Amino acid sequence: MNADSYSRSFVALLVLVAIALAFLPGPVDAAKKTKEQLANLPEKYRLWLESVALLITKEEKKAFLELEKDYQRDAFIERFWSFRDPYPQTLRNELKERWIAQTEEALSLFGRLDEDRSHIFLLNGPPEVRIEVKCTDLWPTEVWYYRRTENAGSDILLMFYQKGALGVFRLWYPTDGTRELMRFPGGEMSGCRQDDLEAIQAAINYAQMTGGILGFGSLVASLFDAPEPPSGEWMGTFHAYSTDIPEDVEAVEAAISIEYPGRHQSRTVVQGIISIDTEKAGLSKLSEFGSYNFVLTGEVVRDKKLFDSFRYQFNIPESDVEGDKFPLVFERYLRPGEYLLNLKLEDLNDKEFYLATKEISVPVVERLKPATPKDPETARILAEANAAITTGDTTIQIVQPQGQLQTGMLRVDTLTTGSDIAVVEFAIDGKPIFKKRNPPFSVEVDLGSLPRMRTLAAIARDADGNELARDELSLNTGAQRFDVRLIEPRRGKTYTSSLRAEARVLVPEDKILERVEFYYNETLVATLYQPPFTQPILLPEQEELAYVRVVAYQPDENSVEDSVFINAPDYMENLEIQFVELFISVLDKDKHPVDGLEMSDFVVFEDGVQQEPRRFDLVTNLPIHAGIMLDISGSME
Repeated sequence: MNADSYSRSFVALLVLVAIALAFLPGPVDAAKKTKEQLANLPEKYRLWLESVALLITKEEKKAFLELEKDYQRDAFIERFWSFRDPYPQTLRNELKERWIAQTEEALSLFGRLDEDRSHIFLLNGPPEVRIEVKCTDLWPTEVWYYRRTENAGSDILLMFYQKGALGVFRLWYPTDGTRELMRFPGGEMSGCRQDDLEAIQAAINYAQMTGGILGFGSLVASLFDAPEPPSGEWMGTFHAYSTDIPEDVEAVEAAISIEYPGRHQSRTVVQGIISIDTEKAGLSKLSEFGSYNFVLTGEVVRDKKLFDSFRYQFNIPESDVEGDKFPLVFERYLRPGEYLLNLKLEDLNDKEFYLATKEISVPVVERLKPATPKDPETARILAEANAAITTGDTTIQIVQPQGQLQTGMLRVDTLTTGSDIAVVEFAIDGKPIFKKRNPPFSVEVDLGSLPRMRTLAAIARDADGNELARDELSLNTGAQRFDVRLIEPRRGKTYTSSLRAEARVLVPEDKILERVEFYYNETLVATLYQPPFTQPILLPEQEELAYVRVVAYQPDENSVEDSVFINAPDYMENLEIQFVELFISVLDKDKHPVDGLEMSDFVVFEDGVQQEPRRFDLVTNLPIHAGIMLDISGSME
């Protein structure tokens, strides 16, 4: 290739690249989009963005501008402030209150927020002294004095000036020189009162003597330091609960019915049932196992404000689906009234979206007997699950004993509500120890002389022996414990077509709950990301002995779990197995031991589930098992 051909090819390549780049979205397009979004934003929210310009991050602003509905914007603002609360354990949000008050004062004093005076005022509070200098030969000037600030930690003198007597006030730096303050070239500081002249000179001297130009610049930079923004994770969570769908995606209308099968305390149980067409649902196949997988996101709007938002993930085994349709069931606890329900259902396998918007009128449910759903098939499969809905009228709560470590004789008191409690049964570590038929329902238990982890339970029963309510308390486990307990289903009870899984989660004050998963045997049925942690579970036919398991996760994947066997014989006991030793002899075709094997040569399964070995040893002799008995009675002291 000669030089001319090479040059022509190179120029042609540059032209193609330039054309390609011209069609790529760039900073200009992004800025244009932001400008259009701000122009279309209602004034209320545009003013809010201006008021928090010093606090909000670029990512947060972009996320806020992407919102389409006012109730979503209101919820965003509420979350924005809650994640910046310096003392979340108190009822007040001190930063929010201070910021709003100082914003109103700054607007009153300066008329705008996009200038240096307002920025310093908002971030550091009002100055100790503010002097408005009035000199005939100077532009409008102000001198501020701070005794101390949280950011700088020392006395500070600042000077602001308005060049041309129009526009914004700027902070004066030594590099500006005094000429920037003069109305006329070559002018002097004349026509000033002595107090004003002394204030200006003091501000100039302070700026020049504070470590020079760099020192003053560093000090001023600290005054513009905004509070540390929270982690951006909260925005991901917020958008995960949005019912909006991508612009280029067409949604299918979802078939949904709403039932009110009972109440919980003063709230009505709202049960939503989404009917899924089996043929149209995406099926995920892994070997011989298939499943239908959906994520449901919902918003409950009341009086044009976001009242509740929720998110579920459903995993339905193919083997559990019979017929041309199957239901997805969710529940919320709402007070009687009018609501707007927005739902988005995503099929994770074929990326289809289903949308539903429904106005609901939540009634007052007085009857204790659960209401029967209108659809006969729904009534049949959910009969047992809905029968387990408790009204919350009858409750029992164990009073937390004082102190962290409990030994010796301990008096256990309970608080109860409801008039149908006939007897309260107390148990320690699952073993009944005492029954009391008359209030006050309290008992004294002997915990021994040394502190040990114990689980104390109080079960309230009616005159027929049916369980009405229960409470459990872990002793000697520490005050900040992450724990989960299954309230439903109940041990010893028989279920045939459906059951109601309900979990109670305890989370330490400084920790966050990420999700709760419900399992039927080892099959993940539903994932819930917010309370109430209740989920109806449909049971396969002709399967008696099974178990329901709940697992609660924190964001770092730290987890706790609980399980309950259903349809189990009375003689069954739960044992916590922490370690299993598996001895294997490998022989060749001549019946001789095979040497040189490693852990990677073995695969271990339990009930068809592959297990991960924790340890691998070559055993050359027969194992010897030694037991150690510890006397914890204190008799040897």
